[in-house]
Amino acid sequence: MYNMKTIYMNDLKQALKDSSLDNYNDLLEKIERRYDLGLEAGLSETEIEEMLGDVDTIVDQYMDTLIDEDDDNKNTESVKSYTFEVSTIAADISIDLVESNDIEYEMIDCNINYYDIITNPREFKIKYKKSKFLGLNRKASGNIIIKLPKNIFYDVVNISTTSGDVTITGVLNTNVIKLTSVSGDINFDNIKCDTLKLSMVSGDASGLSIEGKEIFIDTVSGDVGCNIINCDNLALSSVSGDISITHANANIKASSVSGDIMTNNQIVGVNVKKTIKGLFR
Repeated sequence: MYNMKTIYMNDLKQALKDSSLDNYNDLLEKIERRYDLGLEAGLSETEIEEMLGDVDTIVDQYMDTLIDEDDDNKNTESVKSYTFEVSTIAADISIDLVESNDIEYEMIDCNINYYDIITNPREFKIKYKKSKFLGLNRKASGNIIIKLPKNIFYDVVNISTTSGDVTITGVLNTNVIKLTSVSGDINFDNIKCDTLKLSMVSGDASGLSIEGKEIFIDTVSGDVGCNIINCDNLALSSVSGDISITHANANIKASSVSGDIMTNNQIVGVNVKKTIKGLFR
């Protein structure tokens, strides 16, 4: 007999497959990890599924907007699209927005044979080659330093790391930005965008300001802090990490298992663990 978790995860897996998401395996692992953490926190399967939401809600929330293959809403005549993507295992990433016409980059103590590098008028990508050999992963450290022209409109910015740190200095203007880290820290100055997705596992993230339309911040055990966020909709989600936004001007939706989520000096959203404890006092 299947338990509730097995049925829930199987339904989610099928829905993610049907949505044609390229990265549905990563998303599935993330949701399953959060489910397991909820169980470890003493929550029932019903309580966890109510917190995570139904399958259709999860698919809608994590629908990949990084690459719009149909280009339905893009006027390529008037807007120059530019994709910027950097992904590493252990190498640190440093991005500096500067007065320049061209992207300049330097890879210090990095073996370029471990990376796919693409540079052309439409895109710039430095992507770590996935390998099954652990020895390759251990040699993946170093520093990637990038000087990014701030006068370019970036349609998509995708920065991901496993254990390396990410630092973004200056004002980054983009349509969609995705920042993802497992255990590395992410620090940024100012981000202006339509959509931002910030996902952390155990690493911490901090920034000065974010201005946009849709902002999604999700952490498992890492802490996230930002001074100012101005947007239409702000979704904050945590398992055990704390999220603190000093000044937030947005429609806010927040939930956590045991972490505290604070905006404008007030606790917001539902802390599931504290709520359950309170019922038995």
